[in-house]
Amino acid sequence: MEDTRQIEQDRTIASRAEKERRVKETKERNLKLFVEERKRLAMKAEIHQEQLNKRHTEQVDVLDREKSKVSFFGKLMS
Repeated sequence: MEDTRQIEQDRTIASRAEKERRVKETKERNLKLFVEERKRLAMKAEIHQEQLNKRHTEQVDVLDREKSKVSFFGKLMS
């Protein structure tokens, strides 16, 4: 929005068509940056989710091993 306002107030730009072209280019550039940022954040979130899933799987495995030990020793004590 600020970029558009600056372009509209710029006295060095002669024609209305030139101003409209620059506004259009600015909007396209901003949209491209926004889309790229969203993609980057989505990839970052996906990596984070994969790390959480891996950690969860490891914790479940450890818990299962500990559970097996407890039930094994419980049978020995009986």
